[in-house]
Amino acid sequence: SGSGLSILEIAINNSGDDSWWSGAQWTEQETWLVSSGLSTWSYSFNSVNMTDGVTYTVFSRGTDVAGNVQLEQGSDTFTYDVTAPTAGQVQDGLDESDQDWSSSTTTISASWSGFFDATSGIAIYEYAIGSNPGSVDIWSWDAVGTDTLFTQDDLELESGETYYTSIRATDYSGN
Repeated sequence: SGSGLSILEIAINNSGDDSWWSGAQWTEQETWLVSSGLSTWSYSFNSVNMTDGVTYTVFSRGTDVAGNVQLEQGSDTFTYDVTAPTAGQVQDGLDESDQDWSSSTTTISASWSGFFDATSGIAIYEYAIGSNPGSVDIWSWDAVGTDTLFTQDDLELESGETYYTSIRATDYSGN
């Protein structure tokens, strides 16, 4: 006779209130649910059942064909994060004060501070340059990692025109 895994179960714990997912709702009782698949497995769980900013732990255990249950459970923890970072202040130029005028027709610089994400942290900043607030017609979104400044020096700007820089932050959850 063959041997191997016959059942893989999971239990999901909500650390916010120490409740357990029953398959239909959060309860006080630990509940083991059967996953789909064995060597590669999954469990479908609708995000409407999670709370933003709360940490969850998924425990797993296997049962072999002889009925032996895994003694040391597997586990992984994640924090549900659907809140976008809060915007900070953007300053044209690289000085501490906002630059209202420039004599350059090829270069735009900006710096920023005060962007914040409490749950997963800011992973990347991007900048864009436009001829109107929020537009990207001069320079489309370009990533600068976690730097909080940029200088774009290969532009064709017209004297007397007003240009706008936009900054956006993305957190580690993709918000």
